[in-house]
Amino acid sequence: MQTAAQAASAALSSVSKPPSSSDANAKPLRQPQAPRLSQNSLDNFWARMAAMFGNTWASQFGESPTGLAGDTWGAALAGITPSQISAGLHATLALGAEFPPSAPHFRALCFGIPSFAAFRHEMTHAHVPRSPFGVKAWEFVDAFRMRQADQREADRIARDAYDLAKDFVMRGGELPEVHAALRAPLEPERKPPAPPEVAKAHLDKLREMLADPADEGDQA
Repeated sequence: MQTAAQAASAALSSVSKPPSSSDANAKPLRQPQAPRLSQNSLDNFWARMAAMFGNTWASQFGESPTGLAGDTWGAALAGITPSQISAGLHATLALGAEFPPSAPHFRALCFGIPSFAAFRHEMTHAHVPRSPFGVKAWEFVDAFRMRQADQREADRIARDAYDLAKDFVMRGGELPEVHAALRAPLEPERKPPAPPEVAKAHLDKLREMLADPADEGDQA
């Protein structure tokens, strides 16, 4: 029986062996082409980013989607639907940034992934609408551990949940549907007004607490 060392030695010898004439004449294997955004969609995306950022975009990535920059963006946007690209463009505009986002950042915007700050705000404020990404990220949170954690530990738990949810989405995972009731901001709790007799009793008690002792002496 051939040992592992013998198998490794045989593999190395086969790699180091010079190719024969028949091997040299053999046609190279064709590598499968990597997924890429269609050229028409890439041209349209390029024009919109150039219109949004002007010379900043052209100087950084070129006036047309050619060369390394075009190939990189075409690969980064592979599998992104036109509606998702539109969402990414709107999210880019909402950032109000002077410089265009990187290809990975724009891809995240297309998927509706918020910034960590926005996600943390959603986690800690009940009146903020629940986003699909936030609902997904909560699946990675240990609720009991979160309730027992101090501020630093809570931030660490939130960051881990954010990173796991982002990795899930960037790898093609679909975000859950969010019920309309969760999308709407929660109304603040409104307590009914106290009955008149209860309000009068509280006012009388406050008057007694604020009464000047000197006035009581004068009345005596």
